[in-house]
Amino acid sequence: TDANGCTGTASFAVDIARAPVSLTWTPPAAIVYGTLLDGTQLNASASVGGTFDYTPASGARLNAGAGQTLSVLFTPSDTANYESASASVTIDVTPAALTVTAADASREFGTANPLFGGILSGVIAGDGITASYASAASASSAPGTYAIVPSLHDPQGRLSNYAVDRKSTRLNSSHVSE
Repeated sequence: TDANGCTGTASFAVDIARAPVSLTWTPPAAIVYGTLLDGTQLNASASVGGTFDYTPASGARLNAGAGQTLSVLFTPSDTANYESASASVTIDVTPAALTVTAADASREFGTANPLFGGILSGVIAGDGITASYASAASASSAPGTYAIVPSLHDPQGRLSNYAVDRKSTRLNSSHVSE
């Protein structure tokens, strides 16, 4: 009823929108190549309960590189009252250390080079990187000291994920002892 005594009625429909969800996700610290993603990096939180679906997923191994995107899709438990939400952060993946060191060797002048060897350390399982070792010296090379140089073989193209330290050593070639 208004001030003049007039009365009236009306029907209204009220739509109540689902509430937005607040997601929080601090960009994670850099990791070294070979580190599998886990809850340390995939740790978004939401203002309500629900499930998180990360891309890439937990257990993934990222290639080395800066500013790689991690994403999450959040689905609330109460989908009638809350909206889904998504977020993303970036992570830096630094190269892993890889060291290849040739072993010293010796031979007498006029003889064939021995089989060269060395140590390869730091290869992440499954990357398939191997090493071989060679020298420019031959059976006819003058007595002296020659470099033994390591080479890396990378059939799967993973070497860019490593900071490589190559250590050459020496082959000592001497005259035959009498």
